[in-house]
Amino acid sequence: MVESRAPWWRDEDWWREHWADVIGAIVIPLMLYMIDCNGKSADELLVRKQIDIQQQSKNESAAEADNHQAIELLANLSTHTGSTDLQARRAMAQAVLGYANQGRLYHPSTAVAADYLRLECDEAAYQLLSQAVARALLQTPKNANIPSCEDKAAKDETLAACAARRTNALKAVADDQGDDRARLKQAELDRVKMCPGSTPEMSAAAADMVSQYTGPGQRTFRQYLDVGCAQTNQGSLNIPLSDEESQTLKIDKVLKPHFEGASNLNWTDANAWVDADGDQLGASYALRGLDRQTMGNCPGGGHGTLVVEYTLVPRPGAENAQTAPAQTQMQRSLGKMQRAIKSKK
Repeated sequence: MVESRAPWWRDEDWWREHWADVIGAIVIPLMLYMIDCNGKSADELLVRKQIDIQQQSKNESAAEADNHQAIELLANLSTHTGSTDLQARRAMAQAVLGYANQGRLYHPSTAVAADYLRLECDEAAYQLLSQAVARALLQTPKNANIPSCEDKAAKDETLAACAARRTNALKAVADDQGDDRARLKQAELDRVKMCPGSTPEMSAAAADMVSQYTGPGQRTFRQYLDVGCAQTNQGSLNIPLSDEESQTLKIDKVLKPHFEGASNLNWTDANAWVDADGDQLGASYALRGLDRQTMGNCPGGGHGTLVVEYTLVPRPGAENAQTAPAQTQMQRSLGKMQRAIKSKK
């Protein structure tokens, strides 16, 4: 009769003889694997932070270049003070407005522009530059370090901590823009004293130039956005009209938004809409960063500029909006000057 034996894994003698082999074959490799994973996680976190720092540094460098060029234009404006330099000043004011339309005018350039406005006695240059500052203050600067709190890993940063950083960053931007809006209003009042002989009258050529940029027609809104590897940055934007535009114009239609200068992105998506009254323009966006490579490395942070193109038309009932938008602009300017004078008395 064959003797029945228990399986080897239930044999105590076998375990006493082979326990060291088991530890060497299973336990030690498992521990080494866990140590390696922890090391890779630490390395991945370090790489991600380095990439974030590099991306922010890149944004700040681009913003510094934009601010330098804008401030240089404003400095040149202040040196062309003679009546023979009107065309040059208007051309430079037009260039600053172009910067604003490209999303490249922001604090502290807006503060410098607002301070300069109090000295600008030419109505055409004043209207162009004032419109530039007003439009710039509707956008979030691309150098603003506003974190996207999508797909946050607990080992990197908690959602609550990221949300707090995001809130503080948005508040800093809002505070700067609030200060610049106050400067813009104060410049309007100071201009009455600095330019006592100025009137909102313009030549036909100057009025046509202002109408081209402040009257009915196409507008473009740009917003710089970035995202980390294997992350999604999504959200929505409210794009209101400036105070000057909303008095005589409304939004008629908006094209499908797109991204300019997109780099290191898996995919992008964007949509836009207009409210029933044509007063508010909204846009939603989403962009996904590149996937991480086999070893967990990030090939580079993603970024792009959201572009929203829309058309403004005369608001029904707005006086002379269709035939003389520049004249309407001048009338509003005169009204502001008159109110400012009364407030000084």
